[in-house]
Amino acid sequence: MSYNKDSYYAVFFSNGQVYFGKITSTDSNYTTLEDIYYLQVSNPLQQVPPPGGTQQQQLSLVKLGNELHGPKDFMQVNNAHVIFVEELKSDSKVVEAITAYKSGATNQPAQ
Repeated sequence: MSYNKDSYYAVFFSNGQVYFGKITSTDSNYTTLEDIYYLQVSNPLQQVPPPGGTQQQQLSLVKLGNELHGPKDFMQVNNAHVIFVEELKSDSKVVEAITAYKSGATNQPAQ
């Protein structure tokens, strides 16, 4: 399969993790991602859920490379752990958040 080098893709893994990025190469064993982002779930501090309700969770889009261990913005993944891949539309919320982050409109990709 060939991928559009200008498009962003959502890559879903067998462990439940999803990464968003550009697929720069692929072969029968590995797929290479660059310009990578992922979702991070956080619970707002000091928010008390209503009786019988659940606490509201917030999703943030995080740029790969800002973690404590300082990875480069490059990932080679074993295709055996990839469940499926989706090409993202240019008007998707994820692509819009990435575009805003890259243009400097926000300090963090999306909240």
